[in-house]
Amino acid sequence: MPKCALPQRSRLRTFVLSSLPALCALAATGCRDSSAGVRLTDAGPRDTADTAPRDTAAELYCPADGPGGGVCPINFCGYIKSVATLSPTETAQAGTDSLCNQGRICLSNEVVAAGDAIQLSCQPPQPGGLAYGAACSKDAGSTQRCKDDSLCIAGPGGTGATFCTTLCRNDGDCPTGSACLEYQQALPNNSYALVGECTPVTLIPGTVCTSESACPAGQGCVIFGARTIVRTCKAGGTKSIGEACTGPTQCRSGECYDRNFSVGSANTRALCSGVCAKNSDCGTDQRCVVEVLGNNGTIDDPFDDVVVGYCRSLFAPTIAGACQNSGECVTQGKGADTCDPTYGICYKASAIIGGACATDDACGLGQTCALGPTFAGGACVLQGCAPSGATGADVCPGAQSTCGQRASDEPLYRCYEGCTTAGGCSRQSDNYFCAPAQTGQPISICLSR
Repeated sequence: MPKCALPQRSRLRTFVLSSLPALCALAATGCRDSSAGVRLTDAGPRDTADTAPRDTAAELYCPADGPGGGVCPINFCGYIKSVATLSPTETAQAGTDSLCNQGRICLSNEVVAAGDAIQLSCQPPQPGGLAYGAACSKDAGSTQRCKDDSLCIAGPGGTGATFCTTLCRNDGDCPTGSACLEYQQALPNNSYALVGECTPVTLIPGTVCTSESACPAGQGCVIFGARTIVRTCKAGGTKSIGEACTGPTQCRSGECYDRNFSVGSANTRALCSGVCAKNSDCGTDQRCVVEVLGNNGTIDDPFDDVVVGYCRSLFAPTIAGACQNSGECVTQGKGADTCDPTYGICYKASAIIGGACATDDACGLGQTCALGPTFAGGACVLQGCAPSGATGADVCPGAQSTCGQRASDEPLYRCYEGCTTAGGCSRQSDNYFCAPAQTGQPISICLSR
């Protein structure tokens, strides 16, 4: 049995992956902190005060198999099931050093008794172990040992010289210029687990790309793995992003989705889709929007998500579900007043960027309604703009809108109501004020307090 059970989450979309572990909840036998000012002597899993009597200082207890935390060492940093035991809605979890404490690192060395999973554990690094990226050897007498021998790997496909790696959940856990790739680790049940490990992008085979237009004819720009946003050119179908499709194999990108990101079929109005950085990377009938490919099993923690821009269709998913006239849009009561005859979706013709809304229907065509504490009463925004040199679909609509990027927008930019002075927002009465998009930048976008 694993030392702690780690919950899995269901997929967000048909194509969406779930991933990474939440740490185990602190058990009833977890750490108990001692009184302030007590000097402690290391006694293995049980640390005792060496100066204060028992009636004036509480005992500090760190069970070896407990989750840890606080003054105790964190023991667990993930739980990776064998691919043979994953359900259709599961993908392997992963871990990283930042989930550990006290200088420990996350390792994939502990196979559970059943042989069908790996309990990722936080362990002290090997003394003198080399840092990430260094050439390495597992030989006992070598001077090129990593922080753990399990971290000495070769690049994708087992080719090339070996290097020291570190475990990861997504690219953000890796140094600049690296990608979080999955590597197979054999298990006793004749299967294997997929472990996320940082890899220099220079070791990834093929041509790295940022959009389909950068690839040779007949190739799409495809994400290299489930935990990275790095893309490479890859041969696929004959249709380009934005063309109508009824199945993934028809597309150069290998991806065919309707407006709801359901896989296209003969019964839906789907388009060839793929990753994007701005609207012009997509077809005329698409917009570039943020999508979560993997939440790592922690819906409330956005920092371990795999997030990319994806081309989203403007067409209603089915002809039967398309609006027929503007009166129908008004009757629905979602704030829309116009039916687009081409796409069959409702929108508000007079909507402006930054305007109040409760649903996407109350915004302009292709726009979305941003909600939350920084958008009192909702605010219409448009994803996929370009911050400079923008033309066509990359330009923010309206004289008062500006292209900015808050931390929560990454990797895309969004059109917000723009401003240059503290009182320059049209919805000042709704407590909107001019704020910087990110810390250290000049004020530029309207947010609510």
